[in-house]
Amino acid sequence: MIKVTLKKGEEKRIQMGHPWIFDNEVKSIEGFYDPGDIVDVHDFKGGFLGRGYINNKSKIIIPAFSVGKTQEIVYALHKIFENGKAGRIPVYVDSPLAVNATSVFRLHPECFDSETAE
Repeated sequence: MIKVTLKKGEEKRIQMGHPWIFDNEVKSIEGFYDPGDIVDVHDFKGGFLGRGYINNKSKIIIPAFSVGKTQEIVYALHKIFENGKAGRIPVYVDSPLAVNATSVFRLHPECFDSETAE
């Protein structure tokens, strides 16, 4: 997997749930890639932040694709467990970006549709 490392301090916006990484935020790219390849994104200390598609022909070099999708999957699992369609099991989210995006969702319940608000 291609490893993209961000410059020091550039991870904060990503950790808050912003889905774009701009070309001027990237410190290094380890490995060879073609536009459209999936890459792992790390902070300047090497901590994993998430994955995205790389496109060096754009100012937005990596639009992360996991923001929001994790919340949809966790919600779908919750409904399955709640309706008794499957036994309850632990669900772990191993993505700092997705965890922080969940926090943003929780802070804005006024944006929920009626089903989610229940």
